Amino acid sequence: MDTSSNDPLHYDDLNQQLPNDNPLIPSPSVDSIPDPPSSSRTRRLPKKFSDFLPTGISRIVRQINDQAQLQLRPVSPPPPAPQPLQVRRVRLLLPLWKTALNHFRIFREYAKEPSFIPDEDISPHKLLLPSAHPEVSTLQGTKSKDQIATELKGAVAPFPNITSFWYRKHFSDSTITSKACMDRLQHIIMHERFNKVDLGVFNREKVDRLLISDTSCSILPDSKGWIQRSVEIEVPLGKDGEAGSETFKVEGLYYRKLTDVVRSSLQNESTLRHFHLQPFKQFWQPHSTDTTIQERVYDEFYTSDEMLDEYNKLQRSPREEGCDRERVIVAILLASDATQLATFGQAKAWPVYSFYGNHSKYERCMPTANLAEHVAFLPSLPDDIQDFIRNTLGKAAGKPVITHCRRELMHACWSIILDDDFVMAWKHGIVIRCFDKVERRFYLRIFTYSADYPEKVLLATIRDMGNCPCPRCLVKKKDIGQLGKVYDMNRRQTMARVDDHTRQTRVQVARRYIYGELRAPIAGRAVEGVLNLRSEVPVVNAFSDKLSCLGFDYHRMLVNDFLHEFELGEWKALFTHLIRILYASNADLVHEHDARQIDPFGRDTIRRFHRNVSEMKKLAARDFEDILQCCIPVFAGLLPSPHNADISKLLFATCNLHALCKLRMHTESTLRDLEVAISNYGRLIRRFASQTCINFMTYETPKEVRARARRLGRKAADSSQQGSPSDGGASLSRPRKEFSLNRFKLHALGDYPSTIRLFGTTESYSTQRSELQHTKIKNWYSRGSKNHTATKQMTSVDTIERRLRLIDQEVNRILSFETKSRQSEIEVNQPLKRYEMAKEPKRKLGLGHFLKTNSGDPAFELFWPHLNDHLLSRFRDDASEAEENSHGHGVIIKDNILFRHTHARFNYTTYDVRRAQDTISMRSARRNILVAANDTSKTHPFWYARVLGIFHVFASMEGSQAGGLAMKRVDFLWVRWLSLDPRWKGGFKQQQLDRVNFIVNGPAAFGFIDPSDVIRACHLIPDFSSGKTTDLLGPSSVREDDGDFKYYFVNRFLDRDMYMRYRGDGIGHRETEVRDVIGIHNQSEDSDSDVEITSKRTDDRNEAEYCSESGSDEESLMTNSDSGSDGGEDEYSEPDEDGGEQDIIYHI
Repeated sequence: MDTSSNDPLHYDDLNQQLPNDNPLIPSPSVDSIPDPPSSSRTRRLPKKFSDFLPTGISRIVRQINDQAQLQLRPVSPPPPAPQPLQVRRVRLLLPLWKTALNHFRIFREYAKEPSFIPDEDISPHKLLLPSAHPEVSTLQGTKSKDQIATELKGAVAPFPNITSFWYRKHFSDSTITSKACMDRLQHIIMHERFNKVDLGVFNREKVDRLLISDTSCSILPDSKGWIQRSVEIEVPLGKDGEAGSETFKVEGLYYRKLTDVVRSSLQNESTLRHFHLQPFKQFWQPHSTDTTIQERVYDEFYTSDEMLDEYNKLQRSPREEGCDRERVIVAILLASDATQLATFGQAKAWPVYSFYGNHSKYERCMPTANLAEHVAFLPSLPDDIQDFIRNTLGKAAGKPVITHCRRELMHACWSIILDDDFVMAWKHGIVIRCFDKVERRFYLRIFTYSADYPEKVLLATIRDMGNCPCPRCLVKKKDIGQLGKVYDMNRRQTMARVDDHTRQTRVQVARRYIYGELRAPIAGRAVEGVLNLRSEVPVVNAFSDKLSCLGFDYHRMLVNDFLHEFELGEWKALFTHLIRILYASNADLVHEHDARQIDPFGRDTIRRFHRNVSEMKKLAARDFEDILQCCIPVFAGLLPSPHNADISKLLFATCNLHALCKLRMHTESTLRDLEVAISNYGRLIRRFASQTCINFMTYETPKEVRARARRLGRKAADSSQQGSPSDGGASLSRPRKEFSLNRFKLHALGDYPSTIRLFGTTESYSTQRSELQHTKIKNWYSRGSKNHTATKQMTSVDTIERRLRLIDQEVNRILSFETKSRQSEIEVNQPLKRYEMAKEPKRKLGLGHFLKTNSGDPAFELFWPHLNDHLLSRFRDDASEAEENSHGHGVIIKDNILFRHTHARFNYTTYDVRRAQDTISMRSARRNILVAANDTSKTHPFWYARVLGIFHVFASMEGSQAGGLAMKRVDFLWVRWLSLDPRWKGGFKQQQLDRVNFIVNGPAAFGFIDPSDVIRACHLIPDFSSGKTTDLLGPSSVREDDGDFKYYFVNRFLDRDMYMRYRGDGIGHRETEVRDVIGIHNQSEDSDSDVEITSKRTDDRNEAEYCSESGSDEESLMTNSDSGSDGGEDEYSEPDEDGGEQDIIYHI
């Protein structure tokens, strides 16, 4: 086994020329700023912010077989004394195999030595977010052209040749005309094997029919494909019918057998190669010195408690007779969601998707990875059921009967999908020969079902927002507002719904009342008396009927849906009511709110907002997420005190809860923080409802009035069978709208910590996966005839595309043996480097002309002296020597030419050990950055700057020793510094964003930095309530004509990685310490005091801001001229709020 060294993989290991020495960054201040120290002093990027490349897991190095090693984790109880009759059981439950620590101090514990680890030697290119660059393949020898041609002919069957296959595959892949589509087409046409003559013998319809059939090609897996059948349901007729019920047939169920889906996908090498055969526990050692402190890590589904428990149960169960194959759990994650297929019209589909929890969520959640399996298209209850009931009874059916039929139809469909073969595969498994030529026995298990709330209640067979609205527990609707209290968190466990014999008996009794001799109405007193207390319905649950005998409880599979429950649920409801409050206070405040425009960030992190956000027109979940992340500065100052402060704290708590719920990698400490954040949010939302909302008479917004008018118009048109919907909002009154806490989506927030422990982080089972898959469904529909056979046509397209992908994989494998493979010529991209800049920018500037042109601009006064000092520091490793030579030596810039760039990209490792990238552009406002502060032990950990220019030069030092050296390229950024506002306390403890402002014009206001010093780009949001000023900088080309904003808020909720940089303990950040504290003490409900926050991992400490005294001496930053101190500290006294003085120590 590999026992190689675990030394950190740094950029030097990749032979990348990264400068080690950096200029001393001046300490920003607010009111009066001294000159910076000599720029020739070097400064290394602190080790706490060093960037390390993500790597795969280390191979297993030892077997755990002694008690001392099992006690490394103090949080785990000591194992019981071994008993003779329990030896085998304990051996199977305890982890037996352990991997070595990787570079980020992560290790795994397996129940036994795994036969295959998919991410053991994973390439860093596979860890990019997003994965935009193809992995470079390694050629395994070459083959002759004739041999390759022969293999290609057999691989592309039933296509007559490779040209026709590429032509058909391009049509299948190209959903829209784009640059990528044109590039793919150019690649096909330019390929040496493309021959346009071969297209003359291509018959598309014939080939498509062969692809749909089962005998088209030997490389395609044997699958029965899609099955079409009708579904029968029993319609209760009550006492008015001759019989108790009538059978109604619904057409249009299309499905694939789940066993066929699993077998065909696992026979595919590309699917199984990334398939984790064995779950494991993952741990993290926060400190490299103290190995006794270990935290459990929750990220992937195959590290969750639920899959580990199911795996242990399987391994303890008796084997199949005569079978010693490895037994593997196939974690099936189901999802379904009805969707509109066209912008206009009523065409819709109800697809069901299946994902494998054995795959990494980073691959599974990407539609381009094609790891989602389309399992079924569920039919909707047709409108002609009313005609059927009217013809039978002579009158139309009531709403309870139609609702009951919809529930019956849903579970009748699932009774067909969960057939006997699936139940046998659950019990006895199916044998599949894997790509490594090893046969294994795979056992099918359903773990989660992702759906929105209306579909959840259908699956859970409960009422929509009934007396007990939760599909997982029996909490009453009136108690939902108690979110976060101790007894609320406890009763989720003690009052959990259970699919036991008692529940099944209640349903059977109610059904006898309806379908038996009593013929009781569905909403009658007899049925209500049996089921109403628990909000149950008289429908036989298909999952219970098929799988309850195997120990499966369908309530547990109905997991949280973050997209609909939080972003489109809780946050949307809160934001809507805040807009109502603005209307109630003053309608002009709504216009002020909409006028506060915020710059976008990144490719899609913060998108550009609509002009009138308050209208909420055509906003998706991602738009509501962007609004949440930027809402705090926008609402600041709009309402009077104390409402302004209360709403600000509530929004901060909402952002904090959103960030914690959406983390892609959790530890025990972050889950504890999540539990505290839920409690804090529950307290603040109750305070908002009871103390803030009652002070405003809130009514429907104009948008809500217009929407209600359209609904009433449609209802009137349907009832009279004539006319059309009309907008009657002008004639309608505006009813009161109060803020209610009786919402299921508010209650669902309390289930996130337990759900993450059971099933992994939220993106593994979010409905966002199924929403992304809808794009394929809609594309298939657009390519068909859009008639009543649209669903059948979509199933044919699905079959064709799946088989085209299999052929394409085989073609690519064969072409990889060509001696001049195009893929081998692909240059490895730059995401592994610390930053990226163009090699040869188009714009060149003469340094003298550049300075002369801007001679009257105050921003350029010290441009050359600062640049000279910065370049000196880059050429000198020794700080003292650089200080000595800076007075007599300078730098030589080749031809006095500056090369100006428009873009720079900064690569970094995220908290969840992935690789991501930020881009700054001189053509937009997205050019704010953060760097590490000089002293990160007691002060704010970051400094902030706005990039004014991206340059490189070819330069060397002048002098006897350096003059003969060759010119060296030096990249640098020209920046304008910002400093923290010392009169503003920001952070998790204060529940406020950090506030910064530009430094007053002076020697410390501008400077140069090495691009490798940049940690990340950052998002600064103006403090709109403070306005703008021209006092910080005179008329200049680097600011707007009307001045700069006085202050900016630092958006620490920009994304999950940025959040973890402020919280600390990001695993991928490696050495980053906790800089802020977010634990919150629970307070009484009647307390009006500010929230008290503590930390469980660090000592409670005050956050000091960095600033220094005014002065013109260049040495004033190193020694305080007023105090005469010659040490490494500056002491500065500032009047406090009471008129006295408070001492603040600033470490430089």
